[in-house]
Amino acid sequence: MASMSFIVPDDVKKAFDKAYHGQNKSAVMTELIKEAIEKEVRKLTPPPQFAGQVTELGNVINTLSAKDWSLKE
Repeated sequence: MASMSFIVPDDVKKAFDKAYHGQNKSAVMTELIKEAIEKEVRKLTPPPQFAGQVTELGNVINTLSAKDWSLKE
């Protein structure tokens, strides 16, 4: 197991303690961190219906030359 340390405002700590009173704080934080990670991954990952289009667009962009982009070669 790893250990993490956070500094949070006093009001946030008090609200957390009140909301999760009597619960295992480590387990609660583990679940909250997992949810935050999943949210961030979803935000950074294109939906499956667009994944192919994004790859396809990347392939098209990669084949364009500097001339196609109106850049000097």
